[in-house]
This record gives sequence, structure tokens and C-alpha cells, in this order.
Amino acid sequence: MPHSTQEELGKFAQRLRVAVEKSVVSVEKENLVFPITVSIGGVVGLKETPAELIQQADGLLYEAKNSGRNCVKVQL
Repeated sequence: MPHSTQEELGKFAQRLRVAVEKSVVSVEKENLVFPITVSIGGVVGLKETPAELIQQADGLLYEAKNSGRNCVKVQL
């Protein structure tokens, strides 16, 4: 999503989270809901090395998991 602001990326991630949360799969008359963890990364400029970007993204992913899951964390 080129030229997106942090707010726009956060709103997109939130819409994606809600869409996944509302998804239900029916199997043999039983409705199943599957929890997932999704990480979406974006780079504005390139001040960090690729390894540093991965480390930051990994930290945010674990922060989201430790926040009770089913949440969005955005950092640019």
C-alpha cells in the first residue's frame, strides 16, 4: 500500500482482523472459527537494515500476542 499513512495502515489491519474474526467454516453441520495470527509489515524509507526491520516486526507480533491476541499493532 504505497504512500499510506500509519493511520491508514492501522485501519486496514483492523478491517482485516474483523473480517477474519467473523469468518466461519461449516463442516458437517458444525460451525468452526479458526484463530490466526497475522503480521503485516510496511517500510517507509529505509533507515534500518533488513535484519533490524525483522526484529522490530517480530517484537510487535509478540507484543500483540501478549496483549491478549486478536489485536492490531502498528509502528512506522
